[in-house]
Amino acid sequence: DFVGGGGGFVDPCAGNTAPVINEVTLDGELITESRVYLTVGTSYTFCVYATDDGILPQPLAYSLTIDGDVFDIGTSDSGSICFSGELLPEVVGNYTVYVNVSDGCEDGTTTWPLFPFTVVVEPEPAEPGTYTVTYHGNGSTGGTVPVDGSSPYYAGVEVTVLGQGGIDRTNYGFTGWNTLADGTGTGYVETDTFTMPVDHVTLYAQWIGDTKYNVTYDANGGTGTQTDSLSPYYAGVTVIVLGQGSMDFDRHNFTGWNTLADGTGTGYVETDTFTMPG
Repeated sequence: DFVGGGGGFVDPCAGNTAPVINEVTLDGELITESRVYLTVGTSYTFCVYATDDGILPQPLAYSLTIDGDVFDIGTSDSGSICFSGELLPEVVGNYTVYVNVSDGCEDGTTTWPLFPFTVVVEPEPAEPGTYTVTYHGNGSTGGTVPVDGSSPYYAGVEVTVLGQGGIDRTNYGFTGWNTLADGTGTGYVETDTFTMPVDHVTLYAQWIGDTKYNVTYDANGGTGTQTDSLSPYYAGVTVIVLGQGSMDFDRHNFTGWNTLADGTGTGYVETDTFTMPG
């Protein structure tokens, strides 16, 4: 454009020099690298600081060029302007970015040594917060489940599985832990490790029934039977000795029971008790 006056035309841009971009900041921190990392969906504030020779009194105009597309930021009389990071891409990827500043005659796009810089828009991180690891007795009949003193954990942290602690279950043995109560999930034993997911974790105690042992009554040459309806028994259980039942031995009197056929073992009579061995 030329402005008429004084008997001729004067070029208002004569002698003008391009504005100089002095620095660009991200959330108040000076950008010093040509690669900037952002997280998708997060709000940021960029500020651009520029100086001009002042030949033209009009404000400086600012814009962004992202992968060749130009986006207007606005104008400023102060030589600086801040804008929201919402102008930046909201899709994960790498973008080539220039900040443009113009005084109406020339622009200062290339005057900042770090231009162009690459904006890397990264995925949103795992859900923030911490997550608990809880141990469940899953049928335990005594004691207290172990408590993980390091819980809660951040997602991605390595967790070490605890042992049985103080829990027990009558007539069952402890075999470890599982992520599902019925044992169809992922199983762990003490000192195993797993990576904490973005969720709370409950580990259920797993149990296996103790072995049961039979008590049988042998007529030892006689006839008839005697059957203990409570048999089999777990080891350690008190067994009450039964009587003769229907057993009989011609011309012999029943005198009791013995752990050996020849009577040299341990003898018992009806209502005696013994502890079931294992």
